[in-house]
Amino acid sequence: MLLSISLNSAYQKVLLFDSFTEGGVLRASALYTAPSGKGINAARALKTLKSNVLITGFIGGANAALILKELKEENIASDFVLTATNTRTCTTLINKKNKSFTELIEPSGKISPQEVKVLKKKLSKLFKKTKLVTISGTLPPGVPGNFYNWIIKEATKYGVRVLADICKAPMKEALSAKPYLIKMNHEEFSATFGSQNTENQIYRLFKKGISWIIVTDGKEKFLAGTNGKVFLVTPPKIKVVNGVGSGDTMLAGLAYGINKGLSPEETLKIAVGAGAASALTIRPAEFELALMKKLVRQVRVKRL
Repeated sequence: MLLSISLNSAYQKVLLFDSFTEGGVLRASALYTAPSGKGINAARALKTLKSNVLITGFIGGANAALILKELKEENIASDFVLTATNTRTCTTLINKKNKSFTELIEPSGKISPQEVKVLKKKLSKLFKKTKLVTISGTLPPGVPGNFYNWIIKEATKYGVRVLADICKAPMKEALSAKPYLIKMNHEEFSATFGSQNTENQIYRLFKKGISWIIVTDGKEKFLAGTNGKVFLVTPPKIKVVNGVGSGDTMLAGLAYGINKGLSPEETLKIAVGAGAASALTIRPAEFELALMKKLVRQVRVKRL
């Protein structure tokens, strides 16, 4: 089983507009909804990749009922800790005229110390039957800053590899626990480690015991490193419909390839192809396998 941890879940709304300008009355032409947050998005993508995945973390309030209902409809297994505070709603505005999208994110509710304690106990049990864990996103208020560090250390006790899509302070806290993989975009990478040469920093991270390092750059070429090797990855050229969830889908593709024991090149191609396929759909982290396979063939991976 693969485990996706969603500490800062969301209920996602996507509103489509033929066009809009700020300051007026905006009437949407369509509405789409989905359980979301980076961990849930990764779980959805892993399910599409036909992986046995379970999602856990925090959800609460009226949105928790919607999330559980819709995850069940998607046949995505879950085992959440229910919180007293309501799960946030995030809203994506897509302007079809100029192909832009805007993300509105509500503040997260505060998690209580008791709720953190309950999740810790749950995770310790789940790690006993888990092969690989993904962690991603920001920490909601009330969750200790070293919580990701604890997750990695606890999972490692059971021989479970942890893939971390986090950055800045949470990443700095987590790094000493040696996650198996770290992933962030170029801006996040610079904010976390400084603006020094990315390739040199990847080699420094190898020396710290990190097996995989991914530094994406949107639709541009990016660097990825594993097993002491660094690769230049060129994504396929696409016209993005909704980029929300694309990075989470890429994390799922990495988890899939690593869990299957695929080569670094194969793993990177699947991850990038899946992320690109997700960006071509309206709902976050939703994609068709046939389209993904087509895009995988367009990904280029070159060892430096």
